[in-house]
This record gives sequence, C-alpha cells and structure tokens, in this order.
Amino acid sequence: MQFGDSFVVEYNVSSAVNNIYPRIVAASSFNGGALQFKNIRNGVSGYRDHTCVSGPATCRWGDYSSAMPDPRPTSTGRGEVWITNQYSGVINPSTATANWRTWISAVQP
Repeated sequence: MQFGDSFVVEYNVSSAVNNIYPRIVAASSFNGGALQFKNIRNGVSGYRDHTCVSGPATCRWGDYSSAMPDPRPTSTGRGEVWITNQYSGVINPSTATANWRTWISAVQP
C-alpha cells in the first residue's frame, strides 16, 4: 500500500468556556513520525441549525465530516487526503436559519 505509514485525522473542536467556535483541525503523521496538528478553518460564531432553534440548546454537529485518501495519488512524496467537514460560518446568525458551512480541501500528512 502506497503511503501506508502515514495518516490524517480531521475533526472539530470547540469550547464555550474558551470562546472557541466550532472549527476544523487535522492531525497527521508522515512516515511514522510524530503527530503534527494544523488548524484548517476557524469558526466565526456559535453553531445554529433547525435542531436548536431556541435558547442555548445543544445542537447536533458533524453530520458532514469525512477523510478519504486521494484516489489517484502521486507515486512519490506524501500523498493527499481529501477532507470534508462543517464549521460555523456566519456571525450572529438568525434563529430561523442555520449558520454552518462546508469546507472541502486536500491535506498532506
């Protein structure tokens, strides 16, 4: 398997205590090395959608996340992993609409 000793894990982080809005982060290892962390996309406000229409309710999150090795990787280098995830993308969203956005990109371990 090409690039079998490398990987990318992509996930969301947030914190109401530290005022961190839902954002996308990736952790990776190349050639069995130490984990490296990278901020992919920052959120701009708290998350809202149709599941939390009133007050400070807990909203569902993460329905649209994935990580997939590039189906046609190069024969040399580090390879690529395509990631898809959600982040909060609208400041002060209306209570009637969702503010999540989708981010798609390729990252290398």
